[in-house]
Amino acid sequence: MDTPNIIRERLSFTAAFMVIGGTIGGLTVMINHLSRIPFFLEYKLAGFPEAYFVYGSGIATGLVIALPLAYLSHGGPRYPGTTRQHSSIWYWVFAAVTFWIGFTLLLGAFFLPLSLLLLSLQLGIVGMGDIFFATTDIIILAPWNGVASGSPFLFSALFSGLFFGVAAITMDRISVRFVSKSNNVLWITSIIFSIGVTIATFSIPYEALAKLG
Repeated sequence: MDTPNIIRERLSFTAAFMVIGGTIGGLTVMINHLSRIPFFLEYKLAGFPEAYFVYGSGIATGLVIALPLAYLSHGGPRYPGTTRQHSSIWYWVFAAVTFWIGFTLLLGAFFLPLSLLLLSLQLGIVGMGDIFFATTDIIILAPWNGVASGSPFLFSALFSGLFFGVAAITMDRISVRFVSKSNNVLWITSIIFSIGVTIATFSIPYEALAKLG
């Protein structure tokens, strides 16, 4: 078994999936943020620096959720002369549901509170001396925050899980079909999908996007 090549292939496979997960995660938080704007106000995106921290929490969550799902899907070492087999469709159904629920809970438990803490630090609302105790509070309250802060994202994250599942199945099949150059094709597919879904999202009026949150 050519272990170094398998490891490199597996890491590249995982990273390509993480790009999609991060893209979907960031867009999910953006859409959810739009849905919280009262109907009598103008729908608009968060400004600087709020957008970097709030939307960034979605990107980080999507990256983290996609990592184990893709890594496990790739499989372990193989015997010489054998190629990777694609995962069953049921695995990716499981992955889509896991992305939906996991994204909601992990975002609410850790990444959103941490991003808001860093935003408060950036704006001077809290000082460096408060970081330790505030972070400790986030860790202790993580189970509660996961439900309380994450539940408002359940509906928008449902679409995210669906998109992730469709993209993952497509990339999984591509990685098997183009064995000799699967990593290059995977990265191209991942980038094209990420750019495409971003352009498609921003082509929809904010009022319509808000209804998906």
